Amino acid sequence: ARTAVSNGFQHWQDVPTASITFSPEAETGTDGFVYDGHNTMTFDDPNGELGGGALAACMPYYNTAQTTQTNGVTFYRMTDADIVFNNNVNFGTNAEAAAGGCFNLFDIEGVATHEQGHLLGLDHPNVFDATMYYAIGACDATKVTLEESDVNGVTFIYP
Repeated sequence: ARTAVSNGFQHWQDVPTASITFSPEAETGTDGFVYDGHNTMTFDDPNGELGGGALAACMPYYNTAQTTQTNGVTFYRMTDADIVFNNNVNFGTNAEAAAGGCFNLFDIEGVATHEQGHLLGLDHPNVFDATMYYAIGACDATKVTLEESDVNGVTFIYP
């Protein structure tokens, strides 16, 4: 899981037209969605906050008193964004999801990359092949490659 999560962060950092850098702070406990000023990722939904259909979710917290202008658009300062993975979902590696005979297994790297996009401030586009599209199917290993709308989104926010 750590490698998949690290790969997801790397996909966003590798966008050549955007200025994005992540740095790990520390290992944390299993807190779930907690506003504490730290971006955390939890893998077992400790507070049962995710519904049956959600693979994972990102909960961003914004300070509406602090804004910045980028490309003529006003953005609020994100002060915390926690990602929680549903413990009732079968996750596997990208290779396992892509392998023949895959059944009801979700690519943790693709899901992590998607949720990290929310951490960056992206929403769901109406573009089916985008990593930020609102849904991913079981055994779908294609959501780790950032598509044009994903790249355009982070380039717009982080030029």
